[in-house]
Amino acid sequence: MKYQDVDKNIERISRYTKSKYIIKKILLQRFLVLGILLIGINLLFDLQDIRTKEFIYVSIIKIIIILLLGIIVGNFEWNLFVSLKNYEISLSKIRYRFILNMGILSWGLPIGIANMEYPVKSILNNGVHLLIWIIAGIFFGTSMWLVVSDEFKKHLDSNYNI
Repeated sequence: MKYQDVDKNIERISRYTKSKYIIKKILLQRFLVLGILLIGINLLFDLQDIRTKEFIYVSIIKIIIILLLGIIVGNFEWNLFVSLKNYEISLSKIRYRFILNMGILSWGLPIGIANMEYPVKSILNNGVHLLIWIIAGIFFGTSMWLVVSDEFKKHLDSNYNI
């Protein structure tokens, strides 16, 4: 979702029911594409190690996990925009929700999950790998927040004095 125009996003989201928004806009347009793309990249870089049957099973498991994560992201994003629509949220809460949603849940975790080794050869190795992607997600979410925070502030200031 592009956050550059918060008012347009609120209007666009309000045309959907919560479940249709999560399924159409989050799961199908964002997370399914992301999951397939990341698995395709893994396929390109691991061609010599591929065992077809195992790769298919692992890919299905990864896509299911990424889609379940997409449901969580969809709920967070829906609730964020409903709060914005009703002016029930402060800019500091928006910042933390934005970084969690866009940085960690929408970027860091899916990439970390897609790049994990299955079957798990080393829990410590996968845990460290996932932690690195979560930290990278925090940095990504923070940098994205710096780009779009003025739009959220404008929305809140124009309709609700904080």
